[in-house]
Amino acid sequence: MILGLESSFVAQEMNSKNLKFGGEPSGTWIIGDIHMCPDGTLAAARIIEMLNDKDKKISQLVDSMPSYSTLRAKIACPDEKKTEKMNSVKEKALSYFEEVEEMLTIDGIRL
Repeated sequence: MILGLESSFVAQEMNSKNLKFGGEPSGTWIIGDIHMCPDGTLAAARIIEMLNDKDKKISQLVDSMPSYSTLRAKIACPDEKKTEKMNSVKEKALSYFEEVEEMLTIDGIRL
């Protein structure tokens, strides 16, 4: 299986931090203790396993999990202004959010 660009970054980060689970905003899940490729069938099997182990309905598991927002935006910007604008966005993001654990700037800004 060929990993998509984002999947390869997720797999690389999982390897560097010895993580067992990773995912993308697209809904792709990687189960690292089995292999480092996105695998929807394996993810479904793991959910069934979790339901069995916890003896709960899926709605009960979902209700017990925290919810996080994902905000994505693409803004057109001339190449000669990108560095200046990205630095400005980074500064504003750091002042806006109370706690930023990590900021990724590979292909934009992710907090």
